[in-house]
Amino acid sequence: MYFELVKKSTQTSAIKVAQGLVEKVGIFLDTLRKKGFQIPTIAFSCDNGYNSLALTETCHKVHLSYIGVPKRSEKIQINDEIYKIEQYIEEVFIIKEQAYLKKGEDNPKLVQQPFFRRVRATYCNQNRNIVLLFFRFNASKKVSIIYCPDKTIFAKTLRHHWFERTQIDWASPLSLRMNPSLPNRATVAISTTSNCASVPLYLTVDLFTFSWENPMTDFINLLNKN
Repeated sequence: MYFELVKKSTQTSAIKVAQGLVEKVGIFLDTLRKKGFQIPTIAFSCDNGYNSLALTETCHKVHLSYIGVPKRSEKIQINDEIYKIEQYIEEVFIIKEQAYLKKGEDNPKLVQQPFFRRVRATYCNQNRNIVLLFFRFNASKKVSIIYCPDKTIFAKTLRHHWFERTQIDWASPLSLRMNPSLPNRATVAISTTSNCASVPLYLTVDLFTFSWENPMTDFINLLNKN
């Protein structure tokens, strides 16, 4: 695993740090290939703070499959129609989703899987062809959008790699989940050394607490049923 401290300054600096880490991974993978290892396609997924053409190209150079999150205000072209992503959600996705759910009123078996929409489009802001996936995460009211430059990727594969990131990205879901109960986590480190020293402590606490989350959730649900 590779770690790098990122200053909270500009998005550009964070992306440059990410590019450096991707390049390190590429060197490591090349070393393994030279030793005869067969390396499958590895996904690199990130949130919209790292949505960058430069980062996408860096991933492509080292044979990583980039999965990112576009901004809803950005434009896409599907066939001959140009939409803002938010506009596409309202005018196309929601209408098709409602039609899909309506089928389940008479036959629930037809809507056992959550509705999603995979489309090929031109990402106008980056002037490149991509695959977009629109879906709702855990029946959320908010529609999620992710994309990948690999035009052959399946929707199931795209979702799978994206959900893998949400499970292993301890700095996001775990820390945000623990923040209300651990207010001291907001303490600003006075040096790089003290910041690095705090990571193992908080990671251990997070992982220990996270391991109890599912059993406690099941227990609480059982109590509610009774």
